[in-house]
Amino acid sequence: MTGLIAYVGIVGAVLLGAASPGPSFIVVAQTAMSASRRTALSVAIGIGLGGLFFASLALGGLVTLFSLVDPLYAILKVLGACYLLYLAFRIWRSARESFTLENASAHTSARWAIKGPNKMI
Repeated sequence: MTGLIAYVGIVGAVLLGAASPGPSFIVVAQTAMSASRRTALSVAIGIGLGGLFFASLALGGLVTLFSLVDPLYAILKVLGACYLLYLAFRIWRSARESFTLENASAHTSARWAIKGPNKMI
């Protein structure tokens, strides 16, 4: 049962990754613009199946590794907990500092900096 839960989690992560823009999105969009819709759908399905296959192999390898070396799973859990505590400490410590935007002109667009906020180009 735990293997199925892990597999469903990996499939969900792959689906979220497939929905977010990235290099695969650019390939599919470029294929959709330069070729037919059917070709673009084929590319998208191929990328999704390839990701699912890779995730399945990775999950299978991790399950095998953790079943062969029991202490490794416990060590990984402890290291993960330590990392999360480290992140929490860093967030808590930086919460005392006020957020200021330094060098605001570097964060504005050239259009905004030239014309100002109330003038439209």
